[in-house]
Amino acid sequence: MKKYLNISEIARITNKERSTVFRWVKAGKLGHVHKVGNEYQVPLAGFERWWSVNVQGTDGGKGEA
Repeated sequence: MKKYLNISEIARITNKERSTVFRWVKAGKLGHVHKVGNEYQVPLAGFERWWSVNVQGTDGGKGEA
């Protein structure tokens, strides 16, 4: 199983633009993020934690954040 998601994967999952996800990363909303080369790697556990609190808990999982 994959341990990290990149910005494009999170954008696809949340139905948001990559620029929005990038702002979340820069604001620290997705926890500690690793930058490897030109790519950000968001730990899957951190994303799932953020998703459960900010998305599923507020709008029924429609992807609004």
